[in-house]
Amino acid sequence: ITDVRSIDNVYLDIYKVHKDINGIVIDIKSFKEKDSYITQILYLKDKQLQKAFDDNLDKFKKPYYIQVEDINGDGIVEIPAVNNSAKGYRTKTSANISWYDWNGSPDTFRNLTFINQIYYNYKNNFKLLIPSELANKISIEEEYRGNIVSFNFYYYDNLRPQDEFQKIFTITKSTKNKIDESGKGGSTNTNAFILFENDTDIFTLNIASQQ
Repeated sequence: ITDVRSIDNVYLDIYKVHKDINGIVIDIKSFKEKDSYITQILYLKDKQLQKAFDDNLDKFKKPYYIQVEDINGDGIVEIPAVNNSAKGYRTKTSANISWYDWNGSPDTFRNLTFINQIYYNYKNNFKLLIPSELANKISIEEEYRGNIVSFNFYYYDNLRPQDEFQKIFTITKSTKNKIDESGKGGSTNTNAFILFENDTDIFTLNIASQQ
């Protein structure tokens, strides 16, 4: 593997990467791509070390290190790919991440299986599983009003670029001393309901589209 800044910019560990294959998962910080990490899997085949992916594969380039994880609990790690549809994806405040299984094939264009897509908001400590039919069709915008922050989820379709973005729902986080007695942050939307609350904050959902 070439194009590595230094050993300090390398993360590696051994995982089960396919049903009958253990491999070395490496995340390296590219010398050419500033502030970009690239994921690669090394595995043994015919007593030789092989790469799972072409070095020019852009799918697993990301602005910071994200550890592989067994998302679906099958004992095999999934590989994260960051979608740039979340405003804070470069600053690690939030990210919309697709998780993939490697299927053991050396064919770069056919060796990945999509598992799921999850929106992570690290700054506000919550995550949301994106329905499969909306994967790669969601854009998230954040809106701040004092101590209230709204996360607006929009639908878009790359196959229909002429269509406008359509807001489908909003998740709002409010501090409890800033919301009214109804517990809905002052919202008059009858579609709003509480998702979660703790001692200091409350999260509500407002549905903008029933489609």
